Amino acid sequence: MLQEFFRRYEAFLRIDPRSQTSVIVRSRSIYAFGWAFAAIQCLNLYGMTLTYRAWTLDHSIAIAIVAIVLLAIHGLRYSKAFTFYASFLTFLTFAGIFAASLPDDTGINSALLPFLVLSPMLCGFVSGPRLTAACGAASLVAIAFLYFWSSGHPLPDSAYYEPRNLQRAIQVSFAVIMSSAVGFAFSASIFHAFEELEETARRARAAEAAKSRFLATMSHELRTPLNGVLGLTQSLLATELDDDQRHLLRTIKDSGGSLLMILNDILDLSKIDAGRLVIDENDFSTRELLTNLADTWRETASAKDLYLTLHIDAAFPDVVTGDSLRIRQVATNLISNAIKFTEKGGVRIDVRFEPANIDARLSGRLLLTVADTGPGIPESFRGKIFQPFEQAEAAITRSHGGTGLGLSISRELARAMGGDVRLASSSEQGSSFEFSAPVVAVAAPTLQTTVQPAARSEQPAPSNDAALSGVRILLVEDNVVNRMVAERFLASLGATFECAVNGEEGVKKYKPGAVDAILMDKHMPVMDGVEAMRRLRAAGASIPIIACTADAMSGEREKLLGEGFTDFLTKPIRREQLAASLSVAVRTGIAA
Repeated sequence: MLQEFFRRYEAFLRIDPRSQTSVIVRSRSIYAFGWAFAAIQCLNLYGMTLTYRAWTLDHSIAIAIVAIVLLAIHGLRYSKAFTFYASFLTFLTFAGIFAASLPDDTGINSALLPFLVLSPMLCGFVSGPRLTAACGAASLVAIAFLYFWSSGHPLPDSAYYEPRNLQRAIQVSFAVIMSSAVGFAFSASIFHAFEELEETARRARAAEAAKSRFLATMSHELRTPLNGVLGLTQSLLATELDDDQRHLLRTIKDSGGSLLMILNDILDLSKIDAGRLVIDENDFSTRELLTNLADTWRETASAKDLYLTLHIDAAFPDVVTGDSLRIRQVATNLISNAIKFTEKGGVRIDVRFEPANIDARLSGRLLLTVADTGPGIPESFRGKIFQPFEQAEAAITRSHGGTGLGLSISRELARAMGGDVRLASSSEQGSSFEFSAPVVAVAAPTLQTTVQPAARSEQPAPSNDAALSGVRILLVEDNVVNRMVAERFLASLGATFECAVNGEEGVKKYKPGAVDAILMDKHMPVMDGVEAMRRLRAAGASIPIIACTADAMSGEREKLLGEGFTDFLTKPIRREQLAASLSVAVRTGIAA
């Protein structure tokens, strides 16, 4: 509760918690001094009341000074001129001391004298060592002045007043000198530490920006050739091939898919580290998602003579709300690992729905368990497998490959969704991993419980796709290989197309009513895809314009859709992905 109060108070004073550390410390020093001053003066007022038994000028002066100090510190809401604040608060301290001391000749005995000792330290925290030294010197001058003033106005009938006053002046001077020296040393060290901290933070921000630029560049440069490798391999697999050729092409495709998975893992790790991971919830069929996923991996399992079974509990809702992309990604990592490390037997996938409670059965958790018959995980390594770049043994990297990122990223993704990934069990007969994620049921479950995935086929959907047959596409792509991939995909879908090699040529070739949709690369010479899209929109083009880019960093999709693109495809582009995007775009017929 107290922490929340201070948070709200600093928000009122407009002290941003994301500000530089020096700004936060100095701001807190100012308002802490102000409220400490007010609290002490309340005690002083009470003491004066008991002493004088009546209202005096000292009471009025103390209240006025407190009001001015509190008013001054709340000026932090409008200004953070720290040297001004330190000087002004010090001036108020001196003014209060003189106002309370001179009219009734109390001199060194003023109750405000301790603030002469504290003022140099305050200046050190707020404005640095130079003002500390200046304030300490001013305090010594003030003490000397008060002493000489009180010497000229001795109390009557008091032979001990002057020597006692001199002793007090000397003691206070020693205290001021000590506080000034300590304040000077501390503030010099603190401000030096502030400078180093801010320089370190600046370097960290620069390093983070450089890392983001490097990852963005490498992602783009790797995805561009991967688009050619995977796209043309997929096109070749749809042609007449003998068994040996088909085996070689499948190997190429699997190798390219592994490289793409590693690239995606590295990008996800970067997003997690930077706190930019976005959870995007949508309605989807868990049964359909996991069945398709199992179908996808069955071919890989069969190549190693492994079985792959999927069992979905009958109580699992047909449609749920959750992040289907992240759920698929985590499940893919777990299934991939299970197949990779299993040499005999196979992999079993069990899926069930765990309601949050009896009275609220619509909300619950997806529980997915992937069990394999592999060698298991040694006890000594079970605490490390969820750490980045860790695998159970060094020999695993040599024999099975991989970066050791899969489980680490899977757990981070699951926890970002509000779930988790844990090692349920492991022995010499295999390992079992459990993935949980919160979901909300939308449609009731069917009676289907067990799904035996059909063998994966490399053959794409029929080329005379009814939804896209005869659709006219303007393809704007500068890379020859990527253009070749897109042309083959479009031809296999039955679409007709015209090509442009840069944005400027694409704008010139566009004729209203002549095309149904535009596939637009982002990075191109002469004119990039974003500028070309803007010019087309400015010219009144309302047809779907789909961005095709190798930029896959966090926020890129939202950025391009916000610019005016209808949809967003990340390279390497899959034929099914392209067909789905074009089908939706052509069906709507207008820009999103």
